[in-house]
Amino acid sequence: LNAPSAFAKRSTADPIVSESRRKEREFQWKGERTGYLRNLSLVAPLGLMVLCATVGTLAYSRVSLQAVSGAGGDGMGTLQSGEPFSAHQKAASKPSTPPSMDEVSTSSELPVGGLMTWGAIKFQLTNPTYPSEVVGGGYPTLTVGLIVEPYVTTHLEAQLNSESNDVSDDESLSTCSWTIMQKTGDSDSSIYQYSDTPTILAGSTVSHMFTSPATYHVSSTCTTSLGNVHTTEEEVECIYIRRELRDLSDMDLDSFLDAFQIMTEVTSTDGKAIYGSNYHHLDHFVQMHLNAAALRSHDGIHDGMGVVTQHASITSKFELSLQAVDPSVTVPYWDYTRDSTTIKQNYLGDASSVFKSDFWISTFGKTSEVDHHISTGRFTNQLVGLGNASDSSAVMSAYGFLRAPWNLNPSAYVTRYHKQCGAKTSDVYRWPTCMNHWSLTFKKKTWYDWIWDVSYTPHGPVHVWVGGMGGDCADMDISSLIDEGYLTDDDEDTVKNFMFVALKNMWRAEMIEMPKSCSSDASSECTIKCKKEHEQFLKEWESQLSGVMGFSIDDWSNATLYELADDVLCDHAFWPGDHLEAAS
Repeated sequence: LNAPSAFAKRSTADPIVSESRRKEREFQWKGERTGYLRNLSLVAPLGLMVLCATVGTLAYSRVSLQAVSGAGGDGMGTLQSGEPFSAHQKAASKPSTPPSMDEVSTSSELPVGGLMTWGAIKFQLTNPTYPSEVVGGGYPTLTVGLIVEPYVTTHLEAQLNSESNDVSDDESLSTCSWTIMQKTGDSDSSIYQYSDTPTILAGSTVSHMFTSPATYHVSSTCTTSLGNVHTTEEEVECIYIRRELRDLSDMDLDSFLDAFQIMTEVTSTDGKAIYGSNYHHLDHFVQMHLNAAALRSHDGIHDGMGVVTQHASITSKFELSLQAVDPSVTVPYWDYTRDSTTIKQNYLGDASSVFKSDFWISTFGKTSEVDHHISTGRFTNQLVGLGNASDSSAVMSAYGFLRAPWNLNPSAYVTRYHKQCGAKTSDVYRWPTCMNHWSLTFKKKTWYDWIWDVSYTPHGPVHVWVGGMGGDCADMDISSLIDEGYLTDDDEDTVKNFMFVALKNMWRAEMIEMPKSCSSDASSECTIKCKKEHEQFLKEWESQLSGVMGFSIDDWSNATLYELADDVLCDHAFWPGDHLEAAS
């Protein structure tokens, strides 16, 4: 579960930004931003950490969920065992309609994993926060009904098995005792607790908090009204469970966001002293992603076969940091295909509607239409981290922010646009649908084909919609080429939509250069410098126009190619949103 060596060995910055430096940046930005802000489209609230979790599904054998309704149960007892990490205990009411064990064991839709074979006694495990869930569907190594979660109060209920020949019709339970013993785990582990001391509970219905992802031996011995003594025992798997962002309870959502917010506020040095060695400040992970994705030679974690495993590795380490703060949380996922029908039917493909919804605004805050910063909620005016200037391997923007070198955004705040340079995006970057994911799953015949497609149509457009791009490109003027018949009005939108791709490609081809450093009081001088004197410049620029944007340029003269480069690229500054660039 440790990150691969490529990440373990990579130099990452974890800058500790002084309060005075942050205030200086805020003062500079507030004093100068009027001169270079562009009046672009409404931006969305923060959407950032949940997207990464869409592909980060490898850590600790997270399981998917299948909800099944069932019959009601008796009231639950109080927690009789010790309460480690009691500050994180989930308070929950009596489950209304938990699934019955008969439904769990007989449903034809459940997986080919293990099946419970009960004797005279059977028991039921319930998470009272999500009483209708039946967990473990689709996982052949798991037994549905014998799965619990770490640091969540679990209700255990013993019942007589009416189908057993050892149970009489007039028999009932009198007393029960329980023994819970952890079977797997590392006693020297610094990540999760391990205990070889059994927990003993009494009552037909009890509550217990499992405190480590592990296999537990659970046994229940009950005496009946006829004096008969019966024992049942099973192996129970304790694992973290990922849920869709909007399916989380209010308490679980707040716990996740609270832990995330702590990671934005507490430095790694202070956090390790408080929370342990797995804690890292958020900037640590931003720098890790940035260092890998913004190499001059290539992108080390996108546009290739490592996209899923690399992001799963980063997400796993990020999750350990969250759990150092609150061991009950896990990274949720965002099933954005749930939004696709609404976007198509109600908003004509305009996916910015997602970020104007009550859920997103109440959870992540509203974003200003003027400066495109988060203006309400817990993430109001969230700052972008500063790169560690003392680390020669650390990647950062010319302004010293944790952004790609090609991002010349002078703003010190997290920025979202939801449009590409003010252009309509829905026709070019269509929001991923359920059919996109179905085709990816069932139409790809090889791992090679699957891995090359997974990050594009089924996933990539979400980054475009969340981040978007601003800067000079919103005001680009190619009217002369339109008047001369080389381009059309629609072609202008095409240029705006694909400039973020051409920008990276031209930089990696070393046909454009970014300033080494910029200051907020001289942002007008912080622009892209084109190497037009280089013999390969026109060849690479033609490649972007024909190969990326799809223009037919066979009859274009060199002068026309240079003219377009001057109009849209050279001596301009582009501001990719903070979810459409290498630090996303």
